[in-house]
Amino acid sequence: MWVMSPDIIEIIDQKTGEPITNTDIKKGDEVSVIGMKASHEIFRQPEGLEVLGPKHFGFDTNYVPIEELMK
Repeated sequence: MWVMSPDIIEIIDQKTGEPITNTDIKKGDEVSVIGMKASHEIFRQPEGLEVLGPKHFGFDTNYVPIEELMK
């Protein structure tokens, strides 16, 4: 399983600590990827998952909270 929306997946530059969008990553960049719990509990409710869950983005999988994946 993978960390998925609505939980937060952040890519940061290892040297500066600045966030990087996936469109700005270049071959050779040194980055770290951090996963965090969704910022608001509403995003994890059925209404929130309708607009931010993996199925909304076309993935055929049910949402699994990051803390469950990290056990």
